[in-house]
Amino acid sequence: KLDERQKKEEEDLKRKCLNAQKIISESENPEETKNGIIDVYKKYPIDELIVHPRVRMEYYNGVPNIESFEKAYKLLSFNLCYNGDVRSLADYHKIAGMYPSLSGIMIGRGALMNPGIFKELETGTKIVKEELIGFLHLLCKVLIQNHHNFQ
Repeated sequence: KLDERQKKEEEDLKRKCLNAQKIISESENPEETKNGIIDVYKKYPIDELIVHPRVRMEYYNGVPNIESFEKAYKLLSFNLCYNGDVRSLADYHKIAGMYPSLSGIMIGRGALMNPGIFKELETGTKIVKEELIGFLHLLCKVLIQNHHNFQ
């Protein structure tokens, strides 16, 4: 019984570890990423996979490899979350329209460049100057409080 329980715990751990895995290939070759890593992920019971379709060497330069993402979208049967260059409402809707069964669309640097992007997504209206100033004041206050908590 202990072995079965340990085995189940191990499987649960694997699932949790792979649950929010972000694909950034160690390869310099996008073709290796497209073809090789998908086969690896197909072997595991993953709940959701966050796919950032770039190779490590690109970091934040260039544009996401949409062909690579499309291959993952077509071949993987579990939940996929897209991550890459979503900087505006138009970018969000373009990705959502192209891949309607995504479990999510991740916005990272886009929120730094456009702090009002989440309001736009929720309400369809752009953030106004006063809201942005209020947000920045609150952000500074929180950062200062957290800085004092860590000293």
